[in-house]
Amino acid sequence: MSEISYTLGSGEGSFGRAVHVGGQHVQQIKSTALLSAFFGREYLANLLAQPGSMGLRIYPAFNSAGQFSLLAIATDSSRSDMASNCFVADGQGGANQMTGQQAGGMLSELNRAMTQAAREGRGNSMPLFAAAGAEGASYAKVAFNGADINGILNSGAVGILFYSTRIILNDGSQSVSTLAAVGVDGSGNESGEALISTLPCPPHCAGGGYINDLSRNS
Repeated sequence: MSEISYTLGSGEGSFGRAVHVGGQHVQQIKSTALLSAFFGREYLANLLAQPGSMGLRIYPAFNSAGQFSLLAIATDSSRSDMASNCFVADGQGGANQMTGQQAGGMLSELNRAMTQAAREGRGNSMPLFAAAGAEGASYAKVAFNGADINGILNSGAVGILFYSTRIILNDGSQSVSTLAAVGVDGSGNESGEALISTLPCPPHCAGGGYINDLSRNS
């Protein structure tokens, strides 16, 4: 099964803001996602409360069981990683805290796994795979504006479930990996609406390096 691709309309994604979707689009995202991971609001709020934090960047990751998950860190006004503190979703609402150096090592391991999958023709079955990522990486990373994340958290959500998906850029030139954010309430019910990030890297790779950029900035 292939992940659904959402085609950006004219003006959508302006100023880096996520695209709001609902109804059938959300159901298609959920049913075709190769990866989903949940972060409780305490972890996301911790990152957004760091001095100078303007948003989040989310990487594919391995959790403590060696399974695909997601890693979240804060980003500053230039969209560079603030890597003194980051979290990996570990299931059941929990998350493991990592230093930048630890996260950078894990991302190097993940990149090797992605590269090997690409050599074997399995790249498109890997979540957040990018055939031509920046600096030779084989995975995508995805930024969210802080206002978009806070908008979900301030709606009464106890956390956010991120789903891997794809978007087609405004000019229709390519379909790229990204993430959709869905709020989850205290009863475990998921919102029927989602915010799709329009800041995946590639192609939007502003803010420093790629492979080991976490460890370089720790």
